[in-house]
Amino acid sequence: MSNCPICSDLILRHIAENKVYWYCPSCHQKVPNLPSKPLVKLTQEDFLKQLNPTLKDLIYA
Repeated sequence: MSNCPICSDLILRHIAENKVYWYCPSCHQKVPNLPSKPLVKLTQEDFLKQLNPTLKDLIYA
């Protein structure tokens, strides 16, 4: 299992529309599929671009 990059809680793998994605039950958000050993470090700005805009607004409210 992996941890949410936002809240550090465990994230769950889900399948919908023939696609696999990660979901954080604490944040109630889909989480980008981040490799455990990234080849390129993802900046916070790049990560936020992948988030749901509603969550981004909550983080910086």
